[in-house]
Amino acid sequence: MHDDLIQYAASAVSKGRQGTLNTHKLTALLERTEVFAPAPALDPRYALQRIKTAAAGDRMRLSPMDMLRRYGKVGIPALVSVAIAAGLTWHLMRIPAMTTVITAAGGKVQVFQGGLLSETHSPMPLQEGAVITTETGSGISLETGTGSGGKISVQAGENSRFVLSRAGILQGKMYFTLTLEKGSVVLHVNRLAAGDSVMVRAADSMAEVKGTVFGVAVMDNGETVYEVLQGKIRMSRRIPSGVSLDSEITDRIKSELMNQSVILEEKQSCRIRETISLYRGMTEENFTARIEKIQKPRVKNTPIQEMILGLAMTSPWEKPFPVIVTDRIEKSSVPVRQQTLQEKTAGLLSVDKIVPSSFIIYSRYGDSLIMAGSNGYFAAAGSGGAQWDLDLKRSIHIKPLLMADSMYVASEDGAIVSLDILKGSLRWQKRTFSSPDRTVKLAGDGDSVYLLSSRGTVLRLKKDGTEIWRNTLGEGPAALIVTQHMIFVPGKNGIMVGFDKRKGIKVFKRQFDSIITMAVSGDSRMYLLTDTGAVICYDFKNDEKLWTLDLHERSHASMQVEKGYLYTFSTAGRISKISNHGEILWSSQVRNVISRDPVFDERRIYILCDQSFYVLKKDNGLIVWSMVSPPVLTGNITLSENNIYFAARKKGVVILKK
Repeated sequence: MHDDLIQYAASAVSKGRQGTLNTHKLTALLERTEVFAPAPALDPRYALQRIKTAAAGDRMRLSPMDMLRRYGKVGIPALVSVAIAAGLTWHLMRIPAMTTVITAAGGKVQVFQGGLLSETHSPMPLQEGAVITTETGSGISLETGTGSGGKISVQAGENSRFVLSRAGILQGKMYFTLTLEKGSVVLHVNRLAAGDSVMVRAADSMAEVKGTVFGVAVMDNGETVYEVLQGKIRMSRRIPSGVSLDSEITDRIKSELMNQSVILEEKQSCRIRETISLYRGMTEENFTARIEKIQKPRVKNTPIQEMILGLAMTSPWEKPFPVIVTDRIEKSSVPVRQQTLQEKTAGLLSVDKIVPSSFIIYSRYGDSLIMAGSNGYFAAAGSGGAQWDLDLKRSIHIKPLLMADSMYVASEDGAIVSLDILKGSLRWQKRTFSSPDRTVKLAGDGDSVYLLSSRGTVLRLKKDGTEIWRNTLGEGPAALIVTQHMIFVPGKNGIMVGFDKRKGIKVFKRQFDSIITMAVSGDSRMYLLTDTGAVICYDFKNDEKLWTLDLHERSHASMQVEKGYLYTFSTAGRISKISNHGEILWSSQVRNVISRDPVFDERRIYILCDQSFYVLKKDNGLIVWSMVSPPVLTGNITLSENNIYFAARKKGVVILKK
């Protein structure tokens, strides 16, 4: 059926001509190979390359003529045809291609390419024709260079499927086409050269890009939504794949659809209703009636908080993370306009002397904000401006402990320092552990300070620095838990030891089957996180294991108990709220890696990532609002009654209204 097409392509390549193929015939051929049709004007070498990609689906190497015979329905050729086909393969190898790589993936994501179905990993190169599928709670980011020094970043949300239809350089021009079958994608396109082409295709529409940030989503009802955050795109309808029409009708439809194309600029969107049925069976007789039903897309101005992909598109393209675009975004509670750092920043504290991984602490005593540098430099400020600064000339790596008007600082050289935060003066200091042993956990109960060293020594001090007792657990402590009458120290070897709080003697020991990496307590319960990603709920009053819950994620940044509920925060961005019966009440996802302890107030959870900030509702996990942040300087965030505080490079202290 396609003998003439194949022979024409082979002849064109062998003679070095840059001809193009009939679009209708090419579409039919590529549909037979189950590969999506590329752009209308296509070099014949590229058409045969797509056939080669389809042939790889047999999981075996086919000769060039095997490919043509199988996928082009060509009869057994003569020896001269074999020679032409061999030359064709050599030309195909010479076609320059861009490198497209998966840079990050979260959850279950599958890639079908080269005839093989595989789970993703990062980095993972992608071939033209690759089909990527994400499942519920999953997301993926990929990048490709434009050849002109630019970059295209693609982020796909959960329950999505798209095809990398084209990614190559031809005659010095870059061509990138992505076909979205379902779900959502966000593209960040930077620095295109003149003549470069970036396209996203949906069922019966497409967008052409000239450097922008935009999103496309195929809804469950068949509608396609286009949204632009920056730059502009040209959006137009197209004849759906799989629809066969006479060439004259095809040309008339293309002309009409081109007249209906629209330009979407910054903060504009449009919705395209599915019209595939109108194209099928279209003839000269019913052409006018059906074309009238295909209405021109309507463009409307859309604030970012109303965009269904708005939060996904605010992620900086230079550092993509798995995007999880879900319906868990509560539009009604998003601020009327996006927060801007310039309006929210107050330069109360200089960051010139403070290095990364520092800490920021709000004290109700004097309503002051204290910056604790990991290099030992401390500074405080209040509503009246700077209050004091102090250089301890000691390195610190754990967050200082604040009790009333005193701050306790554990340094890496094994010392403990007490500061008067109202005066900014040193109360006392003493060496508690001999190097290389040092404090790894610091806790207090209002009357005493408790220290846990890296070698498993537990120490209790009075507020004036007097040592009350010390005891040894052994190496590998995972946590320090202070209760009303006991001190518990779970070890990484699975052994948990309990000390009498008043005397410091060992009165309890329990062996668990798994390695413990993290532990928190609430009421009479203790929650232990294992290296396999399971949470164990243990009743320490009755020495009873109540339940075990597998979270299916090994790496967690934080685990906290708030008003009887357990909250877990995985490094991959998954947040879960768990009842005291071991039931997951809700699970939500943010796009960025979580590496800091989130903080709570009465109604909300505040999560600071490296370049994004999220606020979630405690009762249902919905995202209240989100914003992009500059590179963060502090290892934590802190709250006052009305404000949120953290420090950023070149910005000083960032103050956000709740």
